[in-house]
Amino acid sequence: MERDCRVQSETKVYPLGDGEIQRVQIVRLNGWASLDFLHPETSDRVFAGIVSLYREFIVPACPWLFGRMILFRLPEGLEVPDVPGLTGRIGTDDRLTKAAFLLRQYARVRKGGVRASDERVRAFLEMLERSGSIGTVCGKLPFTKIIPVGDGLGFLSESEPSAFKCNAPFFVMDSFDCATPFDHVGTPIGLMVKDGVILNPPLFHREAFLIRNKGTASVEIPDIRKLEIGIGGKRYLHGKNAVIFVRPSCSRTKRAGGWDTVIVGDRVTAVCGGGGTPVPGSGFVLHTEEQIAFPGESVMYYGMEDVLFGIQTGNSTVVGGTGTESFVSSFYNIKDPFHWIAYPPSLYPHRYDRDRAARMAIGSDSGGKPVVIWAEGAAKIGHEPGKDSLGATLLEMAQYCIEAGIVNGINLDGGGSAQILVRNERSLKMTDRNRCDRSEMERAVPLGLILR
Repeated sequence: MERDCRVQSETKVYPLGDGEIQRVQIVRLNGWASLDFLHPETSDRVFAGIVSLYREFIVPACPWLFGRMILFRLPEGLEVPDVPGLTGRIGTDDRLTKAAFLLRQYARVRKGGVRASDERVRAFLEMLERSGSIGTVCGKLPFTKIIPVGDGLGFLSESEPSAFKCNAPFFVMDSFDCATPFDHVGTPIGLMVKDGVILNPPLFHREAFLIRNKGTASVEIPDIRKLEIGIGGKRYLHGKNAVIFVRPSCSRTKRAGGWDTVIVGDRVTAVCGGGGTPVPGSGFVLHTEEQIAFPGESVMYYGMEDVLFGIQTGNSTVVGGTGTESFVSSFYNIKDPFHWIAYPPSLYPHRYDRDRAARMAIGSDSGGKPVVIWAEGAAKIGHEPGKDSLGATLLEMAQYCIEAGIVNGINLDGGGSAQILVRNERSLKMTDRNRCDRSEMERAVPLGLILR
C-alpha cells in the first residue's frame, strides 16, 4: 500500500474463472474540499490520436454500425467560409459549430476522399488537409457523418504532476454522440459542481453523486428543469418563464413563435427564431417568447449552492450501503430500435451483469471520506489470461465498491479513458494499446479530477 498524508492507494487481485484475473486499485483521499476538476493542457497529438482510435478500434469493432466519417478540427486562425444559407435561421459565433454546419451541407466521402459541391468549401477542405486537421474513417453504411473535434482535450499525465489525478465525466466521443453540429468530440456531459457553483448542468435521467456542505453524501437524479438559468442578469425557470428541451425526449424543437437559445455547458452556442432548432446531445434548448441572449454569452445555474462537490455519470454502484444490481440511470443503446433519439454516451454496455470493461467509480465511505476505484480492463490487443485483467461487469464493480467500504457511490467514465495517476504514475494498465509494441495508449479527455 502506497501512503502519504493525503492519499492511500492499494491494489487487489481477484481470481476469476478459466485462469482469468481482475486487478482493482483502491485510492482513499483525506477529504472533499481539496478535490477539484482538472482541465488538462491541450496537446497537438490529440486529433491524430482520435482519428487513430476510430480507425484501429472503434469502427473495426462494429463496422456495420458506422458510415463514412469526416473528423476535423479547426486550426487557430483558419476562417470558416461564409456560405449563404449555411445555418438558415440559426445564428452562432462558434467557428467549429459553423464549420460543422458547412461540412454537413456540402461535404461527402466518395471513393476514399472528401468531395464538396461548393468551390469555397473545397478550398476550406484543402486548408484543413494541409494543416493535418482532417481525417476520414469508413464503416459499412453508405452515408457521411461529420464529426467536429474540439480543442479542449488533453492528457492527464501531461498536466499538473501531483499526488492524485483520475479521469471523471462522460464526454462526447462516439460519432453517434455528435447528434447535431453543436455537439463536438471532447464536450463534457452531465452535472459538475464545485463549492456551490454549477460548472456543467445535469442532463438526461442519470444519477449524480453529491457531497453537501454539511458533509452528507447522496446519490440523486438531478433535473435541469428544476434549476434556475441565469443569462444577462435575468433568471429563467422551466414552466414559469421558459421551456427547456432536452434529449432524448426531443430531437428538434417545434416550429412556433418565440426564440430558442441553444446552450452547451456554460455558454450560449446559438440562437434561433421560430423554432425547429436541433437539440444538442451535449446541451439543451431554452425557449422563451422574446430573444434573451446572443451567441457567446455566459450562462449560470442556480439551485445547488449547498453542494460542496458533485458529479453526474451513473449508474450508481452503492446507495445507502446497498449495492446496485441493475440499471437505474438511463443510457442510449444504438442497437435498440426503440431508442430513436440519440443521446450520449451511445455505446454504453447494457448487460449489467455480463459486459466487461475497465471501470471507474467514486464514492464516500462510512467516515465521509472520498474513495476512488479503478477496475483494470482487458487489453484491446494481445490479452493474456492470468497476466492481464479480464475487465469488470457493472455488477462486479458494485461489489468491489462495497468491499472497499463505499456507502454511497457511482460509476465514473470507464473504458479506454479509465486511469488513476498517483504522483503521475499508474499502478494498473490502460486498455488501448499500440499495435506495433502493445504499449499503453493514453486517451485524451476534457476533464479529470485532481487533489490540489
